Formats: sequence, structure tokens, C-alpha cells
Amino acid sequence: AVDYNPVYKEKHPIQSFGRSRTVDIDTDKQEEEDLVASPLLSYREKDENNRYDERHWSEKNLEEMTERDWRIFKEDYDITTKGGNVPHPIRSWNEAGLQKDILDVIKTCGYKISSSSRADEEREEAAVKERYLGVVKKERKDHRLNDRKFVFDWDENEDTAVDYNPVYKEKHPIQSFGRSRTVDIDTDKQEEEDLVA
Repeated sequence: AVDYNPVYKEKHPIQSFGRSRTVDIDTDKQEEEDLVASPLLSYREKDENNRYDERHWSEKNLEEMTERDWRIFKEDYDITTKGGNVPHPIRSWNEAGLQKDILDVIKTCGYKISSSSRADEEREEAAVKERYLGVVKKERKDHRLNDRKFVFDWDENEDTAVDYNPVYKEKHPIQSFGRSRTVDIDTDKQEEEDLVA
């Protein structure tokens, strides 16, 4: 197991690389520098371990929230945003920075947390208006039928499988395509040509 090749037999001193060690410097001095750098490395490892804090976003302060926590918060409340530089949503009314009077009104209305959906926002707005302006008239939406929609009242005797839509009821003669058949040609003649081919 002895190396007879002079390249492998006489090892070069450069092979002391690793942990930023350089050539022609005393290894004892480098080890002392490693002792100084090791607490910094352990601090970095701790920081990397704490990067993904396993606490739920509701248990964290506003300053402790990471981008990952904000993403989870938005997923929980179905909040979607378009574009960049959009500020983070409000997690609770206390974090909103509102005046004490407004917070008291929100508390008396019974809203404990800011809502995410537009329907909830409209309900909150209507509740505040009703409280201060009196009864708010509810707008009635007219549900008119579009001219293109077909509405039928089915009888018990009627067969619902039949097309009552005139577009589908009266078939256009072009709809006889298939097996290279063309319009305005006798189908019997085409079948004879298919049998010959």
C-alpha cells in the first residue's frame, strides 16, 4: 500500500484548506482564529434554526411576523392582492391605529376582528350607518331575465330530455359531418363510396 509515484508520495502543504485557511500561515494561529469565529458560526446556526418559528401567527407580535407568517395569515382569511408594495392586512382592530372613539364603536357593534371578505365589510358598514343614521334602506336587486336565457316551467307530463331551445331543436343541415361526408350530397351515394373504399 506504499505509493511509488512521487506526486502522491511527497504531499504538498497546500492541502490544508477548509474553514478559510490559507497557505503559508501558521496553523496554530488559524486555529485561534477559528475559536474566535466559532461563536459567530453558532450564532448563525441558531439564527437559521429560529428563522422558521413554529408559533402560530396569532401568538406573535406584529414585529415578529415574517413574510411566511403573512402568507399563512392571508391564506387563512382568503385575502388576495394584486401588484407590489401592498401593505400587510390588519390582524386585529387594536393594531389598526384607529382612534379610541372608533374602536369603542367597533366594539359596541360586536366586531372582534377585521373581516376579509367584501360581504363582511358591507355588513359592517351597514351596521355602523344604521347605528348613527338610523335604518338604512336596503336596495332591492331586480332579477331580470336576460334575453338569451331560456326559462321553462316543467310539467310532470313533459319529457325534459327534449330540447325546447330553438337553436338545438331545429338542426342545421351542415350537422351531417363525419366520415368525410359533405353537405348537399346524397348520403346513400356516400355510403356506397365508403363500402367500395
